[in-house]
Amino acid sequence: TDLVMRFLLGKEWVEYFDMVLCGARKPGFLLDPYLPIFQVRPDGSLVNVEMGGEKHAEAALESSRVFQGGNWNHLHSMLQLQTGSALLYVGDHMYSDILRSKRTLGWRTLLIVPELDDELAGAAQAEALAEVVDDYRVKRGRIEAACVAKAMERLRLEEEADDAAAAELEAELTRLREEQEELTVEINLAISAHHDAFHPQWGRLFKAGHQNSRWAQQVQEYACLYTSRVTNLAHVAPDVAFHALSDLMPHDRDASERY
Repeated sequence: TDLVMRFLLGKEWVEYFDMVLCGARKPGFLLDPYLPIFQVRPDGSLVNVEMGGEKHAEAALESSRVFQGGNWNHLHSMLQLQTGSALLYVGDHMYSDILRSKRTLGWRTLLIVPELDDELAGAAQAEALAEVVDDYRVKRGRIEAACVAKAMERLRLEEEADDAAAAELEAELTRLREEQEELTVEINLAISAHHDAFHPQWGRLFKAGHQNSRWAQQVQEYACLYTSRVTNLAHVAPDVAFHALSDLMPHDRDASERY
């Protein structure tokens, strides 16, 4: 840790932090409240420290800000936290960083997704393809709605024994279904082209077809925030408040978006 941080921030890198925890052994740090914590001396040796209360934590921080091991209880004591929601945890691993800290401790979480830059660039380049897919889906949705309406009308005519009108509607339904099948083929081709614009095998990271991928579902469920790199936080004030977007169910959307 010291070697890497000296390269990144210089010899006095510890001065950038209120405290430093190395060798935390995640996810054990987040799950096991009995893991011991050691203070790292300037010569690199370790000494076991007691964190039984707030005074012990303050005394430990006065002698050195660098620790190894420990568990979440020690961190809460040293930061004087009463609740996990007062802490923002930044990590780049969904399971050992984000999922466990959110589910077990209720920490606020920020997931680092380096691939996000490429995902956004790919979306901008493939915008025209995405519009083609959306247009085809809207057309198919209108045809499907027309099929439902005509099928219901045909049932009414059959009940009234109007065979001639029912046969005419059946022919119209056949034509609409053929058009629907042709559009489905076009949609599949357009989706394939859009998929290949991101990656020929995997497609989009956050999507599986037109639905969120399993990865995206985990991001939504466990990451309060996500971004491509931690340095993006330099563009916002320390006391800024981030607000969640409204969740939408199908019935919340406008009629024009339902297809």
